[in-house]
Amino acid sequence: IGADFDFRHYDGPWAKFKLNFLAGLNIDLAVRYGYIEWVDRIMTSFMHGKVNYISLRFEILNKIIHSEIFNKKSLVLLNEIDEHIKQSNLPASESVETYIDCSLLARKISERSGNYFFNEAVKAVSDIDIEARDQIRCFENLSKIGLTNPNAKLAHEFSRFVEYSSIKLSGYDNFPFNEGVMAIANLDPASVFT
Repeated sequence: IGADFDFRHYDGPWAKFKLNFLAGLNIDLAVRYGYIEWVDRIMTSFMHGKVNYISLRFEILNKIIHSEIFNKKSLVLLNEIDEHIKQSNLPASESVETYIDCSLLARKISERSGNYFFNEAVKAVSDIDIEARDQIRCFENLSKIGLTNPNAKLAHEFSRFVEYSSIKLSGYDNFPFNEGVMAIANLDPASVFT
């Protein structure tokens, strides 16, 4: 089904959800009858490129995690998700969320596995700091070339983001305050003084 062009084309963004749902129904049968070898076949049949790589694995994991005969397969799927996160360019916030979900599922197999994914989530949280800093610097560069008319509302919203980021990242060095103020000045010069 995952390679069926008509299905992907006509169902567009809903294809991912439909494929995951159908895979879940088939996994229910595999769990009921203990067919471990079905998991790989179902996964390859319902893959939609990288669009549902993680979500399909979570759909399958949520079905098989409670059955001990599938523990080995569950760990393999969790490892595949881990490798995908490390090799992809997921935003840090999405990585943290995915690692927390993995931690909750892995803890049902063993506490050590759950702790591994929790520690990976903690590591990914530090990337959020870098992400916020990069967003402020990027916005400053974009504001130099992007707007021809002042935009007070956007300047106000951006200043709130800079303020929120500075509070959340207090205690860290090299926060881009100058870039934030320059971006606000580029968006609406009068907003710098308010």
